[in-house]
Amino acid sequence: MISRRLARALPEPIIRRLAVLRGRGKVDPTDNVAYNRELWDWYADRWKDDVQFRGDEADVADAAMPDEERFAVLGNEWGTSAELERVVSEYIEPFVTPGSLAGEIGVGGGRVAAKVADSVGKLWCFDISTGMLGRAQEHLGQRPDVHFELLDGARLPEHAAQRFDFLYSFDVFVHLDLHTIWRYLNEIERALRPGGRTFLHTSNLTAPTGWANFARQERYRPQDHYFVTPEVIHTLVSHTGLSFVKESTPEPDSFYLSRDYLFVLEKSA
Repeated sequence: MISRRLARALPEPIIRRLAVLRGRGKVDPTDNVAYNRELWDWYADRWKDDVQFRGDEADVADAAMPDEERFAVLGNEWGTSAELERVVSEYIEPFVTPGSLAGEIGVGGGRVAAKVADSVGKLWCFDISTGMLGRAQEHLGQRPDVHFELLDGARLPEHAAQRFDFLYSFDVFVHLDLHTIWRYLNEIERALRPGGRTFLHTSNLTAPTGWANFARQERYRPQDHYFVTPEVIHTLVSHTGLSFVKESTPEPDSFYLSRDYLFVLEKSA
């Protein structure tokens, strides 16, 4: 059953909770990172304790995956398994090897990490949410080649500098404002080794579903999508040492490409 998704309307209890925290000065509504941390910690806890909630948050039906399997992993409620497989096969797998040191920014429940871990030598899973890291650890198990690290903000740890062959973030930057996206771009450039690559995913105001969703919004909130254009991303990238390797074009029949912008960048050697 397809019903209301968090991205369309945040449930009333978390709205009240965020309002209380803002009143105490603990969550600044203009602080994208702090707001997202609070939001996704709450979501991870609610998802763990409420099976019905998982199905209620599904934004599209997935005939290829039974509900019992689909809703066993946090994040599978968004998109379809076939669309996710396409993203991984076109935007991640061609750019990694069995020896790659890879990292995911915003691992969430680990749905993408589980598909990537077997294709790389070592995978670091980063997230600003303790709750999400917990769900990812439950899904991925105690693998010696997978490491988990909590981020303090829109920055990667110091030990990441010029270390990674590949960094990626899927279904995360769609919730980030432009300043936060810019900070992460700089952090990614710092963390990649020369010649390293990154796959990123934002919303796309110029895509058909992207525009339709934007037109329905009254204002931006982190639980919704922050709409940018490929031209805006090109402008940001032009001020870094990164360059484009691959980028998507809108496809009306694709769940993600009718709404979003996917691209791969490379750090200059």
